Amino acid sequence: MEGLSLAGSSLCLFFLAIACQSGPLADFNICLGLVVAALFFQGFEISGVTINPIDLAPSYSGLLYGLMSGLSALIGVFGVSLVGHLLHSYNNWSYVFLMISAVSFSGCIIYSLFASGKRLPHNMHEET
Repeated sequence: MEGLSLAGSSLCLFFLAIACQSGPLADFNICLGLVVAALFFQGFEISGVTINPIDLAPSYSGLLYGLMSGLSALIGVFGVSLVGHLLHSYNNWSYVFLMISAVSFSGCIIYSLFASGKRLPHNMHEET
């Protein structure tokens, strides 16, 4: 499901970047439909990343999820200034959408290659 989420939203954002290249001639309905489709695909993320810490280490799932959320919140700190810089430099949203699409597609590949739902060995503790 995570692959579907990341690949689907990545493709929608890629096509949105292409649609933004035409500037004011971009069809609003097509752009809006692509944004809605990207958010639709992001809905599949709940069954992937959000549940994965419980599969990996039920005893430490809160800690794992907190670390994941904390690291992903860094984009809120650095991403805003990066987007501001891109918009100031290029005056076009298409570069922002291309960057997000590339990051999302990279995440799809990395998650597909390395992610697992197997319980981690350090979660196995002996009963005393």
